[in-house]
Amino acid sequence: LAIDGIRRRLFVTSRRDGCVAVDLDAGRSTWTLRFGSQTTGIAISRDGSAAFLSDRDGQLARVDAHDGTVAASIRRQRTRAACLAVTDDGSRLLVGGADGALRILDARTLEEQLSIRVSPAALRSVRLVDRGIELIDKLGVRRIR
Repeated sequence: LAIDGIRRRLFVTSRRDGCVAVDLDAGRSTWTLRFGSQTTGIAISRDGSAAFLSDRDGQLARVDAHDGTVAASIRRQRTRAACLAVTDDGSRLLVGGADGALRILDARTLEEQLSIRVSPAALRSVRLVDRGIELIDKLGVRRIR
């Protein structure tokens, strides 16, 4: 799940249906996108203009959050993306991997800029906090980078 509080939209991903954008005021879906083999993760830019999707096979995409068109995508990564987050300025995409690595990508091109192994277990959550990047792995260990 991801929420765009500015435009009052909810984005839901499911392995069967892909990504569904829901207008919270109207209570109906505005678009649906089936991405890759099975859509597993989503993050929304702070301004609500872009959605970032991951699939079960390691693909990533930047999608126009208004109409669901794919603006950029990259093929199979070294490992499946387990969790996603976007920086406040929308310039970077943080990807927590099933291999315990944190990858930082350019949000516009989806080109990898940094990769660092932060945990021996798969990452389950990545988010930006005042002190840096908070990561939680499958074992429940919380780290701040």
